[in-house]
Amino acid sequence: MIERFMVSKYKVTFLPEGIEANIPEGTSLMQAAADAGIQMEGPCGGKGTCGKCRVLIKEEKTEKPVLACKTLVQEDMTVIIPLSEVTLLRKGENDTHDLGIRIMPGIWKKSLTVAEPELRTQKSDLTRLYEAFGQVLPLTYTALKSLPQVLRPGRNPVTAVYTDDQILSLEEGNTENQLFGLAVDIGTTTVVAALMDLITGNVLGVASTTNSQNIFGSDVVSRIEHVINNPQGLEQLQWRSVQVVNTLIDELCSKADILPVNIYRVTIAGNTTMEHLFLGIDPRNLAPAPFIPVMTHPIELEAREIGLQINSHGRIHLIPNIAGYVGGDTTSVILATQVYDKPGIYLVIDIGTNGEVVLSVDGKMHACSTAAGPAFEGAHIKHGMRAAPGAIEGVVFNGDIFLKVIGNISPSGICGSGLLQAVQVMLLIGVVTPSGKLITRKEGENMCLSPSVLERLGSDKNGNYFILSYPENNREAVVITQNDVRELQLAKGAIRTGIEVLFKEAGITASDVNQVLLAGAFGNYLDKESAVFLGLIPDIPSERIKSIGNAAGTGARMALISDPLLRSASVISKNVKHIELSGRQDFYEMFIRYMGFDQT
Repeated sequence: MIERFMVSKYKVTFLPEGIEANIPEGTSLMQAAADAGIQMEGPCGGKGTCGKCRVLIKEEKTEKPVLACKTLVQEDMTVIIPLSEVTLLRKGENDTHDLGIRIMPGIWKKSLTVAEPELRTQKSDLTRLYEAFGQVLPLTYTALKSLPQVLRPGRNPVTAVYTDDQILSLEEGNTENQLFGLAVDIGTTTVVAALMDLITGNVLGVASTTNSQNIFGSDVVSRIEHVINNPQGLEQLQWRSVQVVNTLIDELCSKADILPVNIYRVTIAGNTTMEHLFLGIDPRNLAPAPFIPVMTHPIELEAREIGLQINSHGRIHLIPNIAGYVGGDTTSVILATQVYDKPGIYLVIDIGTNGEVVLSVDGKMHACSTAAGPAFEGAHIKHGMRAAPGAIEGVVFNGDIFLKVIGNISPSGICGSGLLQAVQVMLLIGVVTPSGKLITRKEGENMCLSPSVLERLGSDKNGNYFILSYPENNREAVVITQNDVRELQLAKGAIRTGIEVLFKEAGITASDVNQVLLAGAFGNYLDKESAVFLGLIPDIPSERIKSIGNAAGTGARMALISDPLLRSASVISKNVKHIELSGRQDFYEMFIRYMGFDQT
């Protein structure tokens, strides 16, 4: 009778990696790939609307294109995943510079020579330990249990790992030079971790990977909906969040030749939803107004409480959130830029899925989240992809279209910086109007556009498009569609409107700004002229615009090696005035205005 309820399993082979997995019948290919350790794009959360998970099923004579999220395993299969769909995000920032901060991590090691046990004195192990240590601090249960082993004759020296209020662990031998920490930026799209030496402050390695929650959607709202609509949703998302960090820990420790058990301190910076999900805290109240988070205070816990694979008593510190959609990652950006403690006017823009904007006027800070959407990260764009090999990252026109492609290979898609430059070029040559309309070939002929431009204009049942690269090497053409232009307009309109609302709140104009700081991975690739030309950024001289990279990650590192700076993060989160844009009449008026390309 039991056999009637057993689920059949089939062998699924994923190419080009050659990975094989036994997958239960009825599992989607998207989930099957995830179970096999292959992360794919799923911005729509498995609804089948984005088309990003397109794969090929190898049949006897043909290769059948299907959507992985909508195709179920019902037999042995060979699945070909196109290069643009395979996670290539191992290019984490190789930033190993000294942050120039006084090292005060709030956790220390001390080598001890503990007296041998004596029949005459009858002093307990713990008494002799305290005498060697020089003060009495509570021990963790794990440290207490280890005493019979580490304090036996011939085991000196012993190293105590301790904080201001507790001895966390006892290690055999002198391990004073082995004290490590981890700073993690948990992004909606990408997770970046830095392994650091807590004695020297040096960065020992940086690694990044895709946030594996992405199979449930590319944005935080999709993931909150997964929690609401699925009884196991919260557990699934937390498990993926913790496991992706554990994967990075394994990678970093292996490369640095250290043991994860010697990691005793972790700082986590993420948007409000990501921090909730990492802790397994239900984020459903973030979705509807008034968007209230569970916590905006600093949170500290031990690694063993959530299964992070470092020392079981290692301390995890979450950088405090500011509001429902302005999270600890924004607090971390403010900490990294130090605009909270600088005279002058600074505009900080973290261009990502949420598009947080911070304005600091002599240290008085306003912040908002603009819900820009993931267009700059390639989602909702027909051939959008991350900044990985094969992505078009630059577009110029000199009689014809010329492309700059990451990796100098045939293009397979376009990343955010390429999208901005492509639309700028399309505006300049007249194939996109200031209102955002992509013209037809007939309209181009009436405008007497050159043949090299006209042949790139096309239309299908989904609307007009412009060809950037023609099909080659078994890769389809890469095009910009009318919908792509609209997605860019929505994203840039949202961010620009957020900027203008903060200017209004502070009573300043763009000409008053001393410096614009572009944070986030996309900020590194962003062409300043394109951003100003399209109206994403106000008309501010390019010499005042600076890309600062993954500032959230930098802030997390600063808080990792400096307990005073971690405390400063708490002060920052309380002092920022959050401006909620939804419901403001001026927001909608400005948004309509700045969606167009004729407003800079």
